[in-house]
Amino acid sequence: MIEKTKGIPSLKAGLWGGFFLLLVLLLNTSSLAVSETSKKIPEVDLNPMGLTPSGECGKCHQDIYKAWKNSLHAQSANNPVFWAALLQAYFQKGEPARKMCLSCHAPIANLTYDFGLEEPLTHEGINCDYCHSISRVQQTNSEFTVEHQFGLLKQGPLQNVKSPVHETRHNPLYRQSLYCAGCHEFKSPEGIQLIGTYSEWTKSPYLPQGRHALPGLSHA
Repeated sequence: MIEKTKGIPSLKAGLWGGFFLLLVLLLNTSSLAVSETSKKIPEVDLNPMGLTPSGECGKCHQDIYKAWKNSLHAQSANNPVFWAALLQAYFQKGEPARKMCLSCHAPIANLTYDFGLEEPLTHEGINCDYCHSISRVQQTNSEFTVEHQFGLLKQGPLQNVKSPVHETRHNPLYRQSLYCAGCHEFKSPEGIQLIGTYSEWTKSPYLPQGRHALPGLSHA
């Protein structure tokens, strides 16, 4: 009995000592985890009132950024085929033609009035933030109006996603062909259909099947 009586305080002391050691280890592990997580989040310089360069997006979305960087969207303002067509349109129609062409090939120019393409951001063509700030596309007859919400909110097709550096919003528009129609459907002021990708889709067998233009959500 004496041995048991003496052993109980020792057992309690051992348990409390082990518990304290475990608590210290857990706290240290948590601190290390937080520290490691903090290290993995790069410093991202987002424009809270306007457009952000795609390179800032690429600091976190590295694979997506690489896909965009090698895409036609990224080269839309710089490729020689476009420039040949732009110069021809400009010589025929003047400044209105340039603004009309740049509205899709360098849409940032329409927002910043950089129609001379002097700013690096304009040369990004259809950049990441321009597309992921689209909140609505409204169709009126054959005209399409694209509405944006620029800033720290980024929209896309995924649900229940969070970012440590910006707000997110799931927008079902990003899985619909209408999302692309603002640029991939165009009639000249004379009513001539110059681009009919969206209308071709509406007349195809894919519309009744519910198959849209971006099933794989490619950034190319």
